[in-house]
Amino acid sequence: MPKIVDHEERRRHLGKLAYELITEKGYDAVTFRALADAAKCTTGMIVHYFPTRDDILLGALAHAEGITRDRMDYCLHNYDGIEALRQCLYAVMPADPALGRHWRMWITFWGRAANNDAVSKRQSDAYAEARIRWSEFILKAQNDGDISPSIHPREEAKSVMALLDGLGVQSMVG
Repeated sequence: MPKIVDHEERRRHLGKLAYELITEKGYDAVTFRALADAAKCTTGMIVHYFPTRDDILLGALAHAEGITRDRMDYCLHNYDGIEALRQCLYAVMPADPALGRHWRMWITFWGRAANNDAVSKRQSDAYAEARIRWSEFILKAQNDGDISPSIHPREEAKSVMALLDGLGVQSMVG
């Protein structure tokens, strides 16, 4: 009887392994062979799930997005008002080695997005989702009376993201 394979679960697992390789060794170290070795499978299986190196990057990105979503959700649901925003910024800044490695993933993604339409589209989609998510923090702080209701949440979310990206990059290179 043929083995039943959950293809989405396998893709997520390979994405996690790719994330680990990128965050530990950098994108240049992630080859089909390196990922196959980490997964203890053939390169043919890797190519089945990720036909190009950019597809490997996108699989790793999906894992990174899940980590960030979980951190944001935790802060949104466990803190009040502006403290939720503050704690979320702390939770995603590269203030320790693990978060520094996580940021390596994002910086790699930004670099590839500049030269690849599919990766650029994914980046655009990720930023659109991030604006919505950061807007939720602004709205929460407004509802708790910590931020003026005259501030537009979506516009302020763009400012929060610009601040976060700038501080993150400076932290990584400085």
